[in-house]
Amino acid sequence: MSKKNKQQHKVISTPLHTIKEPVSNGTDTFVITDLQALLITLVMALISYIFSFYYTSFYQGEEGAQYMNALSFWHDKNSILGNWPKTGWKIIYAPIVLLGKQAVLIANCLFSAFTGFWAYKLASKIIDKKTALPFILLISQTLWFILSFKFYSEIPTAFFLTLAIYLFYSEKFIGFALCASFVLLLRQEFVFIFPYFAFVLFRKKHWLAFFALGTFPFLYNIWGWQATGDILYALNESRKYAASIKDAYPRQGFDHYLIMSGVIYNLIVLSLVVTYLAQIATKQIKQIEFAIIIPALGFILVHCLFNLQAYPILTSTGGNLRYLLVVSPLMAVLATIAIYNFQKVEKKVNLLLILIPFIALVAAYMTYTHNWVVMDTESGVRDRIPVLLSIIVIGSLYLIKAQATLIKVISGLCVVSMFIYIQPKELCCDENYEQKKITEYVIANKLDQKPIIQNLALMDYFYGKNKWDYPAGCISMSGDSTLDQAKVGTIVIWDTHYATKYGKVEYKYFEANAAKYKMLKDFKSEDNRFAAVILEKIKP
Repeated sequence: MSKKNKQQHKVISTPLHTIKEPVSNGTDTFVITDLQALLITLVMALISYIFSFYYTSFYQGEEGAQYMNALSFWHDKNSILGNWPKTGWKIIYAPIVLLGKQAVLIANCLFSAFTGFWAYKLASKIIDKKTALPFILLISQTLWFILSFKFYSEIPTAFFLTLAIYLFYSEKFIGFALCASFVLLLRQEFVFIFPYFAFVLFRKKHWLAFFALGTFPFLYNIWGWQATGDILYALNESRKYAASIKDAYPRQGFDHYLIMSGVIYNLIVLSLVVTYLAQIATKQIKQIEFAIIIPALGFILVHCLFNLQAYPILTSTGGNLRYLLVVSPLMAVLATIAIYNFQKVEKKVNLLLILIPFIALVAAYMTYTHNWVVMDTESGVRDRIPVLLSIIVIGSLYLIKAQATLIKVISGLCVVSMFIYIQPKELCCDENYEQKKITEYVIANKLDQKPIIQNLALMDYFYGKNKWDYPAGCISMSGDSTLDQAKVGTIVIWDTHYATKYGKVEYKYFEANAAKYKMLKDFKSEDNRFAAVILEKIKP
């Protein structure tokens, strides 16, 4: 690389705080070494592991279905191809699932904890200080902690994304490109975001890294081509999947994720991120961390667009909150930067032009109770703690002059919020619990010795076998014709969620064919949101 290119490269990659000046008028706190950071990482993993035994409920039934899909790799390698399986995720976990559910649990905890480690490393690159604050700001995010031990692709995606951004700041561009490329096998939305990094690499003539960005999508397409004969497998599979669920879930509106962001990231982190954005908007800082802002806020924006109701764009996500966990560690890093930047801001009063309206918006729209999907605006029940937290965080930034004290206060608020919002939850009373009861009934009455037709997301998981391993076979419903062709003696499990939505079979089919089926058992969840029946076909 020429001397001129090296100088140009430094302009892009130099950390935000290039001017060496005191960052506080108090003693630094939570400053740690890399070894201490690794110990904290292991402690975080242990905390998640222990809490998992007190939170046995499922966040969503898809968790069990994805687990069984990873296991199915050993029956059919091509079963993990596609958008729903998240191929990159399953490649990692396929060997782990062979060791059982405990091994998967440990892997989940380690992924979430080491994501915190890379957030710490990334923040230290930018603020030029090794602080434990990113660990605290990440683990205290309610949804992140609750899912830190669960089997979802968002946590490993966040791990590789944070590692990629850290490598970018470390000027290890080939490593960055490979990690970023792998992220595309877990969340394809980043195809709209990574062109920024491709442009930077292209402009700086890092040719090997530039082309390496396409490594894993290219290999994925080759695999898909070999399996299906479609030379444009990656593109066509993405289109096909998006079309298949385009109308499957309600679009919650462009502002959905903005309103629910306090639930996803908590109001402490969110208030600090808004403070950082206010520092940018009022031109109080000299360098903007585009390499973090673009993937973090860009990912959120993409999902806001997916939920636009007036003009449907591409796929529908139903406003699923866990999708945005992918950028949780980046939000923690931005929050950390906001704190370390604040005392450098000369005209702090200017930030209030944004922060005061932000608090007003929190009070107006983000203090309702919720069901982990949307705010419950109809009941009128309010939770005033979020607005209180945002006021305390922003007030502390202005009133506490010693940075060490400020960090302690923010960290204390994080701990308090965890005790308020993170509660143990047993598997009970919902559709997931009913699926467990259904599976137990099938086993107890030896119905698994007969052919079974069912679409339940968790029955295979509780049974411990994929459909091809059932003693007499098991298939999914795919319209009424599946039932018409079933043999006498077949056990049919119909439910109000999966059989209707994915199996395309309504209960009126059984009413119209009542003479052909014998009712064996019915199930209904205590929350009255799920019902199922087990029937046996007695006539052709």
